[in-house]
Amino acid sequence: MRNRGLVIFDGTNLNFYTKKDGLPSTNITNPIADEIKGNVYFSSPAGALKITGNKFQTFYSDESVASGGPSTSALDGFGNMVEFYNGVGLYINKSEEKVIR
Repeated sequence: MRNRGLVIFDGTNLNFYTKKDGLPSTNITNPIADEIKGNVYFSSPAGALKITGNKFQTFYSDESVASGGPSTSALDGFGNMVEFYNGVGLYINKSEEKVIR
């Protein structure tokens, strides 16, 4: 189901999320799990996405438009989103938190 958003299994149901639910893009890729804090990070053409339980946080960047989005995203020890862009390099990004309904 590429380019159709995010699907989260809560142990009982499959829940589907798209741009109308606040995702930065339905094209999310390259999941990275933070096993210590329980976060999952995705890359998208609009920026990075961090998911923690029923909350997701988006990280937007002007670099996303020029490069097609980050190829990899993760949170550093200080709470900053670090994104790697092919051909551009590393970028530290600002966040916007939203609750998934």
